[in-house]
Amino acid sequence: MILKKEEYAVKNKFYITITILASLMLYGCLYWDNNYKSSSEKQQIIQCLTAKIKTVEPILTINDDPNWNESAQNYNISTHNQLFSYIEDTQNMTYNFSEKARREVYLALEYKKEYIESLGKIFDKIVRPFNLAIDNQRKALIENALKEIRTYGKNYYIEIFTPLSAKKDNLDSLSTDKLAILKTKLDAIMQIKENISQTVKELHTDYNTDKEVVIPSKKYGEQGVNKKLKSVADSDDLFEYIKAKTKNLKSQVKAINNSVSDIQNILKLF
Repeated sequence: MILKKEEYAVKNKFYITITILASLMLYGCLYWDNNYKSSSEKQQIIQCLTAKIKTVEPILTINDDPNWNESAQNYNISTHNQLFSYIEDTQNMTYNFSEKARREVYLALEYKKEYIESLGKIFDKIVRPFNLAIDNQRKALIENALKEIRTYGKNYYIEIFTPLSAKKDNLDSLSTDKLAILKTKLDAIMQIKENISQTVKELHTDYNTDKEVVIPSKKYGEQGVNKKLKSVADSDDLFEYIKAKTKNLKSQVKAINNSVSDIQNILKLF
């Protein structure tokens, strides 16, 4: 059948219209699917972030408690000639100011008494033979380790997770992209935190179980020597052991510190 020119034009318009409508419907479906996926993804990220924040909040609660009593904890490491004699901020300072410095260490160690006591005992054994007249290497090791521990505790808990906790109910205000960036950055620093915590746990376990460990000292040769950490290792051995265990601490703390401003800038968006 031969169509007249007018009929052909009408049918052509009809097919074009149908094609356009179909395309619009398809676009609408794709748009709906993408929005649904985006919305679903956003909620999943928010749930994940909220769960992460909640794992930290009990520690923040302890740290924020104005009635928390240090003496009642009986850590036995804050008096003269003990661990905190080597925190610079506690030298010739008032008790209240030095307590702030000590609380930063407690915070980094999650207020876990067993870890705090173990660290105190190991450091005390390193310096005990020398009282306060210790050599510069030992003094630097302890001061630097405590400085990094304090910086880590302050950045991780106070600078990052305290504002996160305060804003966790408003995370939905952020775009999916910003939430994804926030999650990626938190995942990274939480992995670093896990590595630091694992080192602290190993220090505690090795010492209290009197584990036989390798002492990496040059005086024992390239392979070092195996010694029981609590009953056999002397001050020199513990010095070398701690030095080896904390060799990555500075770079780990720096990595967390580098994320502080990025995370805080995201939190300023809502």
